[in-house]
Amino acid sequence: MTTSCLQEKIDKLQNTVHALLHKSNYMAGVYVDDLARLNNEIHEQINDLYPCHG
Repeated sequence: MTTSCLQEKIDKLQNTVHALLHKSNYMAGVYVDDLARLNNEIHEQINDLYPCHG
């Protein structure tokens, strides 16, 4: 895996985590389905990155 591809995956994970944390700070208009979807995306992205650890 190239470094740029790995960095893109890391950046995507960071953006997804940021979206989850940002939404959870403003719970007034957030649905549980949205939080569950973001949580699942984070889980999948972590599993995708795990084999790349050194």
